[in-house]
Amino acid sequence: MEVLSLGGGIQSTALFLMNLHHEIEPGVDFAIFADTGWERQGTYENITRLNSIGLDRGFGPIWKVKAGNIRADMLAAGDGHYDHMPLFTQSSRLTGQLRLDGSDEVVKGTGQLRRQCTGHYKIDAINRAVRDEHGMARRVQWIGFSVDELQRMRPSRVKYITLRFPLIEKRMSRADCVVWLLEHGYAIPVKSSCIGCPYHTDAEWVNLTAEEWKDACKFDDAIRDRHLHLTSKSFRLYLHSSLIPLSEVKLHPKVEENLEKDGDCAGGCWL
Repeated sequence: MEVLSLGGGIQSTALFLMNLHHEIEPGVDFAIFADTGWERQGTYENITRLNSIGLDRGFGPIWKVKAGNIRADMLAAGDGHYDHMPLFTQSSRLTGQLRLDGSDEVVKGTGQLRRQCTGHYKIDAINRAVRDEHGMARRVQWIGFSVDELQRMRPSRVKYITLRFPLIEKRMSRADCVVWLLEHGYAIPVKSSCIGCPYHTDAEWVNLTAEEWKDACKFDDAIRDRHLHLTSKSFRLYLHSSLIPLSEVKLHPKVEENLEKDGDCAGGCWL
């Protein structure tokens, strides 16, 4: 059984469409999109478009699975469970790096919580859905890493799942995926990510729509002062690495110039 993890970004979109064009053998049996509940509107539109293209070619429908809504889950958690998102941290008493080994020790320097959102809202959601439908049948899972993401390759932690990286097999970069999409007459999707992903670069923050930006700023304000479950100390949490409220961050002035010129950011997210 061959399964494609479809995030809806440039690489996985190219991979999905290359499969429809029979450029990779053997082809996948189905593609599956794990929705965090806070994806960009452009990503949802792209998944809908890909689903339609697939159905027209006799493939699909795309599976859609969900393990919750990351935005709502984080806000509903109250004090305590903020370990799903890699938020940036600052102590109420000093700038500090949160120790994630269970101790209350705070050391100097800006810190960032562990990223567990991909595992919970993406990987686990996909594995659970496939297991519910097919049990522990052996499968090959396609991941849309390109050659610029070689460092992200990992073997599967599950014995009955083998990970495959077809874009790397074809020596394709993210730029190559853009070229392939354009040559075949397909639209270039937005970078796949949560609206309020702390890993956004300034270019990616600029690239949000006005509504997405307002939504991210509102979330950022709502998470500010929290007690984390690994410590009794109060930490200030932020989406931006500057430890400044997102609505007050002055993004690099050259970012907007580059976006106007190039119309895209460098990217790098595995989705």
